Amino acid sequence: MKLVYSIIILSVLLSLNKLSAQDQHFSQFFAAPLNLNPALAGSYDGSFRVGAIYRDQWRAAIENSISTYGVGGDLRYEIPFTNKKNPDFASVGFQFYGDNAALYDLNTNQLSLFFAYHKALDKRTRQYLGLGFQLGLAQKNINYEDLQFGDQFNNLDAFDLETSEQLPVNNFAYGDFGVGLHYTISPSKYFNFNTGVALAHFHTPNISFFKSVDAINPDLEKESNLHMKYSAYLNTEFRVSEQLRITPRVLFLSQGPHLELNAGSGFRIARNEAAKQAFHVGAFLRPVRDVEVYTLDALILLGGFEYDNMLIGFSYDLSLRDLINDRQGIGVFEFSISYIGEYENDFNFCPTF
Repeated sequence: MKLVYSIIILSVLLSLNKLSAQDQHFSQFFAAPLNLNPALAGSYDGSFRVGAIYRDQWRAAIENSISTYGVGGDLRYEIPFTNKKNPDFASVGFQFYGDNAALYDLNTNQLSLFFAYHKALDKRTRQYLGLGFQLGLAQKNINYEDLQFGDQFNNLDAFDLETSEQLPVNNFAYGDFGVGLHYTISPSKYFNFNTGVALAHFHTPNISFFKSVDAINPDLEKESNLHMKYSAYLNTEFRVSEQLRITPRVLFLSQGPHLELNAGSGFRIARNEAAKQAFHVGAFLRPVRDVEVYTLDALILLGGFEYDNMLIGFSYDLSLRDLINDRQGIGVFEFSISYIGEYENDFNFCPTF
């Protein structure tokens, strides 16, 4: 089995120029706002926000699962000499994320800084337009120690011979940059609306392990550019009563030949409004296009609990391809936690779950 995995990994390395490289992915996209749009830095009522998210993928289907995690935070500063009731504000933030295919430690790690400015457009409706930027440094590496190749087989019982494969340096870094816009309006305490667009990797960095190799086949393609990623989203929140809020959301992503749509709704059911305790439930559908094939990929089930300024969320991706193809075990579990400090208003204009 390890030989099979080794052949797959080598094939990936040798054909990186043909791959459509994609980003880390979270089903709870609203729980990783800086990953979604740099302009969401500072889009909350409070002074600071911290959070973390973890994704565990295909654990029941493969020997070593694929895991992705992110931690980050941002600070919000009101701008002096602007309107006292609805002032302009700026924000700075950071995010670290890691992506790991465990069998051979194929890792991507990235640290990003975020800067955003939100301009008040209307005092009465709390209407804002925000512009944000991301400056990031990413690292990719792979562990060659456990890879096995055909020329290492001793024709008896083990892969213990030397290999003649020429492999590239297994560790490199590259810069990564993004920009985004975010618009929000809260015309009343019963309704708010926000939308945004973002562009990631606008300089399409080369993420090939072979990009600096000279000794191997000179005809080898040494470029595998990370496609620009376009994202657009729309979030609304309706306060039906003191106990119930409904939060419909739509997210559209496009990266190279891949398209993804997430559409669904969450429900916040207050357990004790005075103590700021509530349950969250919801569901999303995710249709996708992989290269030229359109399919309904997953049903995402959500649950969570809110206590004071902390929100803990869980989700599970029920693969609809499992049901169609009679396969099992390629579901995805996610866990998230976030905290907003110095909370000022119980009606956020950036949904947190």
